[in-house]
Amino acid sequence: MRNHLLEDILYAEMLNTFKQYQSYLGKKGKDLNGAVELIQNTSIIIDTFRDMRSVIHLEDPRLTQFLEVSNWFNMWNEHSNTCSTGSKVKQQNSNIPLLPML
Repeated sequence: MRNHLLEDILYAEMLNTFKQYQSYLGKKGKDLNGAVELIQNTSIIIDTFRDMRSVIHLEDPRLTQFLEVSNWFNMWNEHSNTCSTGSKVKQQNSNIPLLPML
């Protein structure tokens, strides 16, 4: 049950909900940029794992998507490490969510 709840929260349906709420907020919606970007990347991962097709060659576009998501999470990790070492960066100036790494 926990896995399905996590999938529902971080999947495309929640992404659509966040985007709609962000547009509803207008200018204040930019505060949700980080959350929207996080859900966007996690929904790519979930979508790929739900896909029943096998990856049979290295040119599969899903592998390219995984690489892009991996790069985003690495950038997120570096950014959060930089912020936690003392240089406070306002979240408004960045699209990367400042969430603690587990």
